[in-house]
Amino acid sequence: LNAYMVHATTEMVRCLRNGSGRYGLLYGQGEFVTKHHALVLSSQAPAPEIQTREHSVQALAEAARKPAPVFRDGYVGSGTVETYTVWFDRNGKAEKGVVVARSEDGERFLARLPKTDASLLARFTDPNWDPIGSKGSSESAGDGLVDWRLAM
Repeated sequence: LNAYMVHATTEMVRCLRNGSGRYGLLYGQGEFVTKHHALVLSSQAPAPEIQTREHSVQALAEAARKPAPVFRDGYVGSGTVETYTVWFDRNGKAEKGVVVARSEDGERFLARLPKTDASLLARFTDPNWDPIGSKGSSESAGDGLVDWRLAM
């Protein structure tokens, strides 16, 4: 458990001891949302016939895992946004960004949201629009990188 979960655990124990409930469920995530933990606490000891056991869904997750798509460096062409990140300066202004996209043939590639394209950065930071799943294309930027353009 990390420090946040330790705080949550101690607070849940306080609540259960104060009679605020019989059971408490805590859920936490770690690393890059790749570790998931759950803890059930009770204000009463379990019945003797109930044995403590560890429950893991790792085998199910491994069985469902698919191969990672091929990464294509410097891809120029159309694609669909899978995810993105926008960096902000100290004053909260969108500074630049990057798109992780999938080409039409299923390859994954990166494209830059250039700092010179204020309207594109504004679009990717618009809280009323979700860029994931949007169509666009990557174009050579002349500096060895590719820039993202939204489809019109």
